[in-house]
Amino acid sequence: MAPQTPRLEIFLFGPFEARRDGAPLPERAWGRKKTRDLCKILLCERGRAFTQDQLIDLLYPEADPGKVVKNMRGRVSELRRALEPELARGPDSAYVRHAGQGYAFLAEAPCWVDAEAFERALDEAQALAETERWAQAQDAFERALALCRGEFLEDDPYEEWALDLRERWRQRRLDALEGLAACLAQQGQLREALGACGRALQLAPSRESAYQLQMRLHHQAGQRERALKAFDACAQALKDHLGVGPSPQTRSLQLQIRTGQLPEA
Repeated sequence: MAPQTPRLEIFLFGPFEARRDGAPLPERAWGRKKTRDLCKILLCERGRAFTQDQLIDLLYPEADPGKVVKNMRGRVSELRRALEPELARGPDSAYVRHAGQGYAFLAEAPCWVDAEAFERALDEAQALAETERWAQAQDAFERALALCRGEFLEDDPYEEWALDLRERWRQRRLDALEGLAACLAQQGQLREALGACGRALQLAPSRESAYQLQMRLHHQAGQRERALKAFDACAQALKDHLGVGPSPQTRSLQLQIRTGQLPEA
């Protein structure tokens, strides 16, 4: 009987970590930092075939491509050995395969990735919220957020290839926090809903939609002055961080609250 492929768990939120059969892969298993970076790049779009030239551009942006081809192949071999230490030289890895002129991390590989689990839970939560199953949606939002141990790829704050990925996942995390706040509010848990809004604003101090939700929640709780203070905080944050003022929608919401024209939620 062929040996079972070790099950991998990869954590991309917070400090990068890989576990095989529940045990963390030691630092020495990766060899070079570029090998870990290659793993992250391939995993962030699992199943996508990256050409060798694309990977060289991402990993060695300032190098002469012709001079780092051998280096690139070395990182691929190192990654395969890190993920499957018993892998013979000839057979393809169960994880990283040749794909055309490049490489891909197989979508069907026996590997659990926290970002993928987050995405599944968030999609489930949003679908449940659309059908007004608030308690079930709340549970799914909370499961998604529990996977966020920190910023996405927080070990790579200055890597150019990580910037757009980090921003994409920050926005998804903010969507989850606002979705959770809305579910809690629908169930009358206004204090907890405001707490979720506060977490969103800690993560993104100029998130205007979170301020709008915060204003509505204070209004729903009968806290008119706090709702108006949330508008002031929004205006200041937008000025400080983006150099702009509140949108017409936020100004209209503030006017409705101030004049008592906002309908009860």
